[in-house]
Parts: sequence; structure tokens; C-alpha cells
Amino acid sequence: MRNQIACLSLFFFLALAGCITSDQPQTPERDANITAVANATAWGRAFMHAYPDADATVDWSGRLAVDYWHFYGAQYGTNDSLRLRVFVDEKTMSATEAFAECRRGPIYYTVNYGVAEYILSHGCDGNPP
Repeated sequence: MRNQIACLSLFFFLALAGCITSDQPQTPERDANITAVANATAWGRAFMHAYPDADATVDWSGRLAVDYWHFYGAQYGTNDSLRLRVFVDEKTMSATEAFAECRRGPIYYTVNYGVAEYILSHGCDGNPP
């Protein structure tokens, strides 16, 4: 009984916190709309300018977000990557914040401020894109 109450409490907390975004089905059209919002931001434009071959995917698992990925594996034979995550509020169809994450081997770091400038001037390998 305690476990059931705990599970229900967690569900209602997540629903009230906005982590459960919608009961509508996830469709390619919804993904395209969410991605378009992220693409229109300075962050999305900077990433796509620097890495036009980047992959963009919508993550519905928690806070609604669009992840942009650029992998350096072809250059270095590793899984090194640069990720841009843009959070989107589906109710207002606006981006709320973003961060960039650089992974180089076992080391990674996150950039929370000046994200677009970082993407355009640095890149994970230390060289501007």
C-alpha cells in the first residue's frame, strides 16, 4: 500500500511540475513543430551554422527538449561529441533555456551561459568549427 501511495504521489508531483507534458500522441508532426521552435533560437541557429550535418531529436522523456548532436568520432576514432539541448515549452511554443555539453573521452563539461557564442567560437576539439 505504501508503494502504491508513493507511486501515485510521484505521478501527481511530476504532472504538477510539468514533467508530463501531454497525453497527446508523439507524432512526426509534433516533433517537427517542436524542432522548428528550437531551430529559430540563436542557440539552434548557431549550432546548425557550425555543424550543418548535426542530428536533431526531440526528447519527450522529461522536460521537453530538442537535442542537437555533433560527433567527433570520425575525426578521432572515439565517441567524443558536442550536444546542444534546447528546452521548449509546448504550451507557449517558445524556447526557455539551453546548454551545451562537450564530451572528450572520460571528461565532459557543460556550458550554461553564452551558449551560442561558445558553439561558434570553440567546439569540443578546441578549434572553432
